[in-house]
Amino acid sequence: MDHFLFLNKKIYNRICCFFRAQCSALIATGTDYLVTALMLHGTSLPYVYSTGTGCLAGGICNCIINYKWVFRVRQGHKLHIALRYLFVWIVSLLWNTGGTTLLGNFWLQAGGGTFLTNSPEQIFLISRIAVSVVCALFWNYPMQQFFVYQIHQTKPIQDS
Repeated sequence: MDHFLFLNKKIYNRICCFFRAQCSALIATGTDYLVTALMLHGTSLPYVYSTGTGCLAGGICNCIINYKWVFRVRQGHKLHIALRYLFVWIVSLLWNTGGTTLLGNFWLQAGGGTFLTNSPEQIFLISRIAVSVVCALFWNYPMQQFFVYQIHQTKPIQDS
């Protein structure tokens, strides 16, 4: 019976961590999209640069929130964590920037107006959202959990 309760507590802790990570990602994504939109509409830079700048702002926001609140790091050298986060973030930046560019350009070359919209700005936005969701679920969260913050090596924090 004790094993069953421990398993339930472990699953509960993992689910809570996942939901905290999604809240952090939502805040970071909001920061990312806000900066991207300001850069896209406030400057004459192409959307590739706007996406990169937004991703940088969102990455910094996400790193801080994840360290303090999501994974509640209590051990480990901050520089090592920062370097691991930087690696994961750079790959995420490449996935987001490259994926958004490829998907957006493919959609524009395929006619764009055949599905949902023909506006380049809306095509960019839809491409950006699609790529960021895939990247978040299949790269960012797993790599942050097991590589950056190494949650499998830390003890779960008991919520008060």
